[in-house]
Order: sequence, then C-alpha cells, then structure tokens
Amino acid sequence: MYVSYRQLAAATQLLVLCLLHAPAALAGNTSFVSDAPIGRFTEEDLKLMNDNIDATLADQKLLVVHSWTNPQTRNSGTAEALQAFSGPNGIPCKRVRVTNRADNLKGQGQYTLCKMEGQGWTYVPKDYASPTQSNPAK
Repeated sequence: MYVSYRQLAAATQLLVLCLLHAPAALAGNTSFVSDAPIGRFTEEDLKLMNDNIDATLADQKLLVVHSWTNPQTRNSGTAEALQAFSGPNGIPCKRVRVTNRADNLKGQGQYTLCKMEGQGWTYVPKDYASPTQSNPAK
C-alpha cells in the first residue's frame, strides 16, 4: 500500500492534535469529581461509603436510611433503599439514593442496582429494569 507524503503529513498532524488535546478532554470529563464530595474522599471514606451501600442493599427493609461518618475527615453520607422490584428474569433489583458530604459540599444521586448471578449487586442503567412490579415496603 502506497501512502503519499501529503497523507502521512495529515495523519501526523491529526495524531499530534489528538495527543495534545487528550489531557484536556480527559480533565474536562472528570473535572466534575473535584467539585463533588466524592472527589475529596480519602480511601477510608470510600470504604465506609461502599460498606454503607452494601449494608443498605443487604437490608430487607425498605425506606430505611443507613449512615456513615469518618471522624478523622468529618466526611459522611447516607444510603436509602427507595424501592425493591424484580428485574429481567426475576432478578432482585433496588433503587437506592446515595447522599455524600465533604467539607461544605453535598452530592446526591439515585441508582438502580440488580443482583447479578456471580457478580453481586451491580449498577445498571435506569431503563434496564422496570420498577413497575414494586415490592411493598417491609
């Protein structure tokens, strides 16, 4: 295959352009984390948060709030199971609200997680599992 000088020059310019802009693009895609509480969490904060979410998913009751606090950093958060329902093929799913606090920042989001065979509770897109067959609060 023959590649002309002009094609090679254009390809080289494109590659250099991509390499120069990649860090900016990556920083732009993750800059929201620095303005969110999780961007200020320590490894211990992340462990406490994840353990708290795991406890919320394991709890059979709905509309309960599990909390965590790290006394060393004063960061904290909550996880609340809002809804439990059967997803595709009857797999158990839950909608969970997670709230985190660090310094003067507060962030909150709702997530759908389903208990996948061999994988445990896994984040899925909102439209993956329909909550129409909601289980009543226990």
